[in-house]
Amino acid sequence: MITTQCRATCKRSASRRTCSQPAASTRTLYRRAGLAFFLALASSHAAAQALQTGPEFLRGGEYLIQVNRGDTSFDPNEIQRSSIWGTDEVRNNRGGRGINISGADVYEEPPEREGIVDVEFTVKADGSVADVELVGGFYDEEFKQAALDGIATTTFDPPKAGDTPVDWPHYSMRIVLRAPILPAMTPELVPEIQQVIDLLTAKNYAEAETLAKDLLANRAQTLFDYAVLQDQLASVYAGMERPFEALVALRNATQGSKAVPPQSQPNSRLAIQEERYPDEYLLPDLYLKALERKFLVAASLNQTGEALNTFALLEARKGLAADSSIRTQAEAIRAKLASEEPIGAQIRLVNGSWTYETSTRRVFGFTGLQGQVDSVDIACKDSRRRRMTFTNDSEFGLPASWQDCKLEFHGADGAQFLLYEYLN
Repeated sequence: MITTQCRATCKRSASRRTCSQPAASTRTLYRRAGLAFFLALASSHAAAQALQTGPEFLRGGEYLIQVNRGDTSFDPNEIQRSSIWGTDEVRNNRGGRGINISGADVYEEPPEREGIVDVEFTVKADGSVADVELVGGFYDEEFKQAALDGIATTTFDPPKAGDTPVDWPHYSMRIVLRAPILPAMTPELVPEIQQVIDLLTAKNYAEAETLAKDLLANRAQTLFDYAVLQDQLASVYAGMERPFEALVALRNATQGSKAVPPQSQPNSRLAIQEERYPDEYLLPDLYLKALERKFLVAASLNQTGEALNTFALLEARKGLAADSSIRTQAEAIRAKLASEEPIGAQIRLVNGSWTYETSTRRVFGFTGLQGQVDSVDIACKDSRRRRMTFTNDSEFGLPASWQDCKLEFHGADGAQFLLYEYLN
């Protein structure tokens, strides 16, 4: 069980109790006809046994959303469609033909539509879904409606507090529609993204934000479009000294899901170059640059776990010189974590939530609350999701067996508090 303990200052109290062993979680990837519906929760999947401090619940069934694409339905083994890809075999294998402008591919013709639907809803005590709310993403009407309909008819194992079924509000899910196309930009967006860049250069941040958000909502067609615009928004927010929003934008820019390379025709002599279809939405060079920026913003906000996790991605993908400033900062974070010194971080909720990736420390404290924070979800790798009521001037600990954990705070937009990490 997780227990919270009130205290008057940010110092650890002498006694604390930690949590019982969690069960496994999962996420579902569904492919059909060359399109991937990657349903990733904004955090990990829900869990099972209850806490005295709040409910938790198990995933119920498979999170599968089957979109009826109307006239574009076809055999899964024949994903090339002449109406979209043309009949040229090379074009089929590339997943759309593009030209290079300023280092990024731009489609000569409209690509297959991709999309993201971010939803929030309540899982009722009987496992049904209610209060489905669309909270973000980019999409066409067909995909949006199919996603909302699919969520509304999903059944979960009932959330429980102890043995009592309870409602679980503010449950988040991200649904990604991915097509068998190379990362490239929709042609109509090229001059408009240049306008965003020009506004940034002129430090006209308010207009740049308005334009970038409008393009995201109304003009983005591909996941590459989405990621590029999120990267530009991160620059806007950095210029406006809104670092929490900048970090959220960089999280979106550096996301990915399982790529969907096109399949060769049975008689094709050309092999599909699957390495050209990265899981990340951005092209490799842009992705690495966005990761570097994400590390710097996370480190500046003392988001120690997120900074070190981002550094690990950079190391794995790029490798960093021994004298790299990023490496130096990462080593400083590790040294601080190994010391007895408490590490404090300001937390600010963006759009009513904030995700904090934990590091090597297992004890956390909250204080200095301004605004309203209602709850904390604890989501760890291969574990159940657990929820507890947020209590200001309190602390709690996680067992060592819980690894790669995230703390997800829910409350009023703009609420803020101090989070402290303790060595023990």
